Amino acid sequence: MADHQAWFAAGGGMESVAGFISPRSARTFSTLLSWQLQAGLRGSLAEIGTYYGKTFVGMALAAGEDRLVGVDVFEGDIAEVLVSHLNRVVDPETVANIRFAKADSRTIDRAGWAEL
Repeated sequence: MADHQAWFAAGGGMESVAGFISPRSARTFSTLLSWQLQAGLRGSLAEIGTYYGKTFVGMALAAGEDRLVGVDVFEGDIAEVLVSHLNRVVDPETVANIRFAKADSRTIDRAGWAEL
């Protein structure tokens, strides 16, 4: 299994997933996730608008045992393709901690976020 740094690196795993993230944003995500891990900052992560997982998979690689939530309207085959990418790259224990909400994020209230 790759780590989040390899995923977000130029020519890394993220290149195999449809979607867009600028090289600068990818480096920023990787740096922030690395800093959080080194500082011992743990806790749930969430992404609104997961699409096929270009960013979400990298976040999953850094999440470890922490909960990861993906929110999207998941039209068409998006959910199946995203799960396929996760299962290909992320260990099963981490995948077990992932939750999805098929929703417009503007419709999720505090209780809904807490439940996720």
